[in-house]
Amino acid sequence: MNLNRNKIPASGIDFAAWLNDGAFAVNGSTVEPEARAGMLADINDYFRDVMDPQNAVDTTLEGQKTREMGGFDVGGGSPLDFAYMALFKDVNLRASKSRFHEVVDITAGITFTELVDGEKAKVGKISSSSNTIQALKYGAALGILDRWIRYNEFFRIEEALQAAVKKYGYKQADMHYALIAALGAGIDEAFDTTVEKTIDNACASILEAVGDKYGLSDKTSFTILANRRNASIIRKALAASFDKPNANNGQIESNIGQFVITSNTSIPASAGAYVVLPEHSLESPTWRDLTSEEARNAARRGTDIHWSGEFNAAIGDSAQVRRIALA
Repeated sequence: MNLNRNKIPASGIDFAAWLNDGAFAVNGSTVEPEARAGMLADINDYFRDVMDPQNAVDTTLEGQKTREMGGFDVGGGSPLDFAYMALFKDVNLRASKSRFHEVVDITAGITFTELVDGEKAKVGKISSSSNTIQALKYGAALGILDRWIRYNEFFRIEEALQAAVKKYGYKQADMHYALIAALGAGIDEAFDTTVEKTIDNACASILEAVGDKYGLSDKTSFTILANRRNASIIRKALAASFDKPNANNGQIESNIGQFVITSNTSIPASAGAYVVLPEHSLESPTWRDLTSEEARNAARRGTDIHWSGEFNAAIGDSAQVRRIALA
């Protein structure tokens, strides 16, 4: 293992160049404030780029008007899971002066809540009489040790950055999937002859429940979410065609705009799959992107970089989601 490698890492941040510009204190030298601020700005820019779902891999399923959203590769072959963003409406509250957000059209809603700062968020109910959700802060710290810099072990800084991104990305995805999984048995759609027919039934159930409420048409686009183990079942259903009227009637008649998969344990294979009317009351507000700030830790002979972000998620109307059985 080469402990002295200093090539530009996957993040694109050239830590060796920042060392030369004075971003680190080495052998008693002082830190150049502008260089240090520039390096932190690069880190924050990288965080924003990686956490932006628009940068996710986007693959079109051959022959289908469907889309499978993958993740953004953050190194080590472990892309982030952004499939949930195909379901939730992105609400930009980065310039908001309030930590609260009002969710409209509440019928039977759930969100995440916390009792005090730092306490683990719990799924809670929201209603038309109490339809606000608040910003939840998540973060941790990573340490950059002086000896990493002294011995040009910049790859260790890179590994620490990747760990921060992956942990935060997992927390975001896990919270969104947990809301979907927390919906009760009232959203269940029983299996009806074929997967194609069951998907059509689920779409019809959603339109009957909220079609008038949102002014939807029969051309409304739906999204399917499934565990990776069930992906082939859904793909086969999407590929079915009505080319033999008396022998092959398995074609899906509803408009399936996107099909996304996840390996998150909140969406197990045993759950079947979810047919979702995306956006509307499914909201994902962001108050602050993943950002970092530093503090010198003399006792550890290093610098602690604290990273955190503020977000939440809510499902205002459970009728937008149907959980379908696949057999």
